[in-house]
Amino acid sequence: MSIDMSVCRLLLNSLIYQFEELNRLLISQYIVEKIPILSIDLAFEAYPIERLW
Repeated sequence: MSIDMSVCRLLLNSLIYQFEELNRLLISQYIVEKIPILSIDLAFEAYPIERLW
């Protein structure tokens, strides 16, 4: 999965605080590219993403 500048900008300017860096990156990637996240972690539900599991 590539990371473009729009994902980086969102990541740097977002209010996604409660996760490790990788999880913040995944959330930003979803918001920009609409790629569902495969995870059992219910904390992802606090964000406007599609979580599969």
